[in-house]
Amino acid sequence: MVLRRGVLKLSKAYPEIARFQSLPGYGPIRAATFFAFLDTPWRFRSKAAVWKYVGIGLCRRGSGGSVTLHVPNQVNRVLKSAVLGAAMNAVGGDGEFSRLHERWVKNGLTARMARRNVARLQTAVLWGMWKSGGEYRCDRIARLLEPVTVS
Repeated sequence: MVLRRGVLKLSKAYPEIARFQSLPGYGPIRAATFFAFLDTPWRFRSKAAVWKYVGIGLCRRGSGGSVTLHVPNQVNRVLKSAVLGAAMNAVGGDGEFSRLHERWVKNGLTARMARRNVARLQTAVLWGMWKSGGEYRCDRIARLLEPVTVS
């Protein structure tokens, strides 16, 4: 309890942490963890680079003409745990991320892979919010739920 109060007190100096908490699944501890471990959004050239650092992205490995995809071994495990925990909370709720998860499962993805996709999406949203200084906009996530029409 003392540690939580300390984190809450210290995080008030950083408006980014307060903005991160608007994303479903992110409370003060997960938001502060994301902020502290990433340090700056400009450290990564793309969202895929952020995903690899966190441990939710895939790396390609080739040998003998074949290419395989795998999760990197050397990742930030504390950050990975926080991000995947936030995705699990968001999926368990009643919002855009939950509906997106259900859609992916209905389309044939395993529940685990759909959760990982939610974690990737949330991480990309947080990284984008941090870079742009913007707020979380659920309407942008809701757009992903709209049916695709082909003309």
